[in-house]
Amino acid sequence: MYLMDKLILRVLQLEGLVTEEDAPIDEAYITAEGRTVLIRDYAHDCFDDIDLDRSHALVIDGQTLYHWTDRVTGAGMGL
Repeated sequence: MYLMDKLILRVLQLEGLVTEEDAPIDEAYITAEGRTVLIRDYAHDCFDDIDLDRSHALVIDGQTLYHWTDRVTGAGMGL
């Protein structure tokens, strides 16, 4: 699989304090060439207008954030 063969770095980007319920987290996967191939979004369970995947979660400093959506870039598609 293209993604798993080329990945060297996983980066978590927090958009605010982890204790702030409206602060989402992005999990980015980056290749050796520095190209982002996949971004996974996580959010607290306080959002009623998005469909959270409660079977996949991150726990950071005691705060649980649930998988929300994935974004695959052109590099992730091999373009």
